[in-house]
Amino acid sequence: CITCIYLSNWYKCVSRWAGDAFMRIIVGYQGGSLDQELVRVYNSCMSIRGFVADRTMSVDEIRRLWFEYSTFDPEEFAIAVDNNRVYGMVFARVSGWIGWIWLCIDPSLPQYYLLETLYSLLSWARYRLACKRVCVARINCGYEYSQLYNMLRGIIGLGVEATTVTLMEYKAGFLEPMVRQDIVVRKGSLDDILGVVEVWNKAFRKYSWFEEWSIDDAVKWYTSRKLLLYIAIDRETSKIVGYVDAEKRLGFDGNLYGYIYTLAVHPETQGKGIGKTLLRHMISELNKQRVKAIYLDAIHGLENYYARQGFKIARRHRVLVTTINNLPSNTSIAESRVAI
Repeated sequence: CITCIYLSNWYKCVSRWAGDAFMRIIVGYQGGSLDQELVRVYNSCMSIRGFVADRTMSVDEIRRLWFEYSTFDPEEFAIAVDNNRVYGMVFARVSGWIGWIWLCIDPSLPQYYLLETLYSLLSWARYRLACKRVCVARINCGYEYSQLYNMLRGIIGLGVEATTVTLMEYKAGFLEPMVRQDIVVRKGSLDDILGVVEVWNKAFRKYSWFEEWSIDDAVKWYTSRKLLLYIAIDRETSKIVGYVDAEKRLGFDGNLYGYIYTLAVHPETQGKGIGKTLLRHMISELNKQRVKAIYLDAIHGLENYYARQGFKIARRHRVLVTTINNLPSNTSIAESRVAI
């Protein structure tokens, strides 16, 4: 496989002309001089996705939650760069027999450079997945009808669209927390991380995108994001059986929003209303802090559950499932790898 060239250097570089710019595809980056540029492009991508309450990232968060995370593999990450300006980035990962592609392109680029960057990063992702003997790719397109979604639909003609998660907004008004006899709900802390991680790993193991969450990664997550956390404890066993976490975000319109990241209940205690109880506690807490609106991303198939809790569909997050042969191919990228 001509694309599988392993160099001893800690990162590798692929060069390509893009109009008047000399664009390089850097592979194997693990943090350093481009961190600030990566943050700029990431936050620019988030600002145009069509979700007013999307969250910006800092350099410290990128380093801790990307490069220092146990699941980060530098060989799965590529950056399109012109001099020291980042044009875009891509993750190409393998889970089972499917490749997963996530892209972020600087939306301020002229249209020609937008497309050139997208073509180059998709070409690299194709070669990366081909080396792993993967034939099918799921490409994260962002919210439907966003800029990235429209560009990908224009480039990749053949493919099946699917919904992965659905953005939902809470519409039911103020709720008082529920009091129950079988569980205790209280605010969580880092002392509860072991139980939280256990619940997450048990609750989400059945999904194709699942990756084991480690204690170290969970500590990085909660110390970096400063999230609100509520846990449910079984009165009889004193074990954590569920949790919900969320944060307040300053939206791109200047208003404060609530975003619920995770609602998880241990499989052995699901169906007993624990999720509903946790959700009401978090909604009550966010309303007390006077957020303008409360959002969450529902895993596809759980929209009806959240609708019963007072949420309404706002936007759908789309993926495009296609064979890697339908991705752009530029063999000069693969053949012109040079060490720098």
